[in-house]
Amino acid sequence: MVVGFAQMFSDGEIQAFLANIAVAEESRHNGIGRALVNEALRMAGGERVDLLSEEDAAAFYSSF
Repeated sequence: MVVGFAQMFSDGEIQAFLANIAVAEESRHNGIGRALVNEALRMAGGERVDLLSEEDAAAFYSSF
């Protein structure tokens, strides 16, 4: 069963951009989103991530 996905673009060295992330509502608050972001950055490469998000997601992203 798929419970989430993340899409990240990167230059492979410094800059990455988190374009999309989604976690099924019933699977949230279990560390899946954090794991998806961490794995996407690991695979894409880079030192920092830019993103655009809704204000209610700011607490999640600032925790990184």
